[in-house]
Amino acid sequence: MGLNAADVVGELKVLRKGRGIFTTPLADRVGPALRATCGILEDDDSVVVRRKLTDRLWPLVESLPDDLKIALRAAFALDERARKPFYQERVHWAAITLDRDDRTVRRRIDEGIEQVAAMAVATGVPDPRPRYPSRSWHTEELRVTLALDQPVAEAFEFRRVVADADEIVELDLALTLTAAGESGHSVRESDLVVDVFHGGLLTGRAMESSDPGRAGVAVAGIVAAR
Repeated sequence: MGLNAADVVGELKVLRKGRGIFTTPLADRVGPALRATCGILEDDDSVVVRRKLTDRLWPLVESLPDDLKIALRAAFALDERARKPFYQERVHWAAITLDRDDRTVRRRIDEGIEQVAAMAVATGVPDPRPRYPSRSWHTEELRVTLALDQPVAEAFEFRRVVADADEIVELDLALTLTAAGESGHSVRESDLVVDVFHGGLLTGRAMESSDPGRAGVAVAGIVAAR
């Protein structure tokens, strides 16, 4: 569909009501213009809808002047400090933060929404279906935790992997290791200790070059993505 800034403005003004992006059910609050500009699919649940709205709106809001930025963060409940159950409460929070009255903040919100809608239309519609380099599987989510208070630093990777083909037997996971300490010596295979805590078995490891190390993991029970 062709995006129209006026349609996006109207739907953003609906979205800001109630709990903003934390309204339940959220999908019922999102109209066709916002679905198009945020790449929201018909079968996306509330969690996915909220993530796509946030991913799309946040950088647009962050590009605004500071007063509009604060006002819109509050309006849509993007700011954790402003996640209040009613729109008027969030307006009042922004008014206190900006040292302005509520009426001024409401005008700022309307102004910011106009600018966000214009930028959303100008940048076009994102592809709702991510494109992945692999035809067999892809990492949908990756979280990394570092433990630096140990004699040897440890990195914990939490991956959510989605199969894009049937009968996936092994995953080839690559990681890059920097030179060891101040010596600048290349990392050897013996320096790499890999353990799999859940979701598969370690089948082997090898150094692809003088720097990176590679770990192969056989994963059981992967369900192919639809």
